[in-house]
Amino acid sequence: MDSWVPKLRKLGKNAPSLVKMGEAYLEQKLYDAAISEFQKALKVDPNLALAHLLLGKAYLYQGQFDKAERSCRRALKLNPVESQGYLMLGHIHHKEEKYDKAIKSYENALSFDPQLDSAYTMLGYIYHHRGNMKKALRCFKRALRINPDNPLVWTTMGEIFAQEKKYLEAMHALQKAIGLKEESHYAHYQMGKVYVNQGRYDEANIEFKKTSLNNPANSIATFAKGMGRFKSKRYSRAIELLNAVLRRHPRWPVIQLALGNIYMEQKQYREAIVHYRKALGLNPALAIAYYQLGMALLALNQTSEAMIQFQEFLRREPEMAQICPELKNTDEKQAQRFLRKGSNV
Repeated sequence: MDSWVPKLRKLGKNAPSLVKMGEAYLEQKLYDAAISEFQKALKVDPNLALAHLLLGKAYLYQGQFDKAERSCRRALKLNPVESQGYLMLGHIHHKEEKYDKAIKSYENALSFDPQLDSAYTMLGYIYHHRGNMKKALRCFKRALRINPDNPLVWTTMGEIFAQEKKYLEAMHALQKAIGLKEESHYAHYQMGKVYVNQGRYDEANIEFKKTSLNNPANSIATFAKGMGRFKSKRYSRAIELLNAVLRRHPRWPVIQLALGNIYMEQKQYREAIVHYRKALGLNPALAIAYYQLGMALLALNQTSEAMIQFQEFLRREPEMAQICPELKNTDEKQAQRFLRKGSNV
């Protein structure tokens, strides 16, 4: 806000000290005291733009959005080309969840200062909240070109890449975040989730141990441990760990799917079928569960029912028809051959 300072120098000797005192109170989060100092400064000179702006900031921190906006607009009326005024107005609208107005204010701020990385960052968060990941990433990348040392932006980018299953890009962004702030718990948490999605359960556990986000991290860490035991064929321990997660998250379909896979590998097909059906009951869009259910049914010679599941799998994953054309129409002999090669899908 240095560009506002010259206005102070034209005022009486008391106004600058009042504003400075108010800023000191703001830093200490003593908002009532800060408001009092800014109001005193404005009694000395009602046209002191910086005092109006900082008064608006204090009101914003108190959640008094109407007063914050009025003060901010008074500041902008006095100094209509100051980017910080529009940035503050954007923050106010953002807090009020008036996202269209916030976007306009942030864009106005950038029109006066294209190097205002915080405006790009906040725009990115709005687009991320709205589910427009393309625009969010574009804003975050612009913010990082100006200020590459923001771990929160790198973390959010990593989260977006992970959601899009772009795991290499996600890991790169999260490693950047962790490199900037090793104790970035949420970045470690997101990295752990990426490792889980890649089946790298030991590495996932290492990341989860570095986070203090106990509730979600502990559940996913336990899941990762369970899958690690499954991978090492310690089936009983794997089932024990996954059931522990299931007790905390009974509506988590991936746990039912994983339990089905464990029983499937042990050729306990009826138990596997129970869990696959539970997974689909929780999430009918879980395509792989239809395939796994079909495989379990085939193993019990329930060919017709198996084909119903395979057809549903192909409906949801049509590209698999080219990889496994036998899924389309299988007689009993073909079913047995398919069962022998089924683990390759």
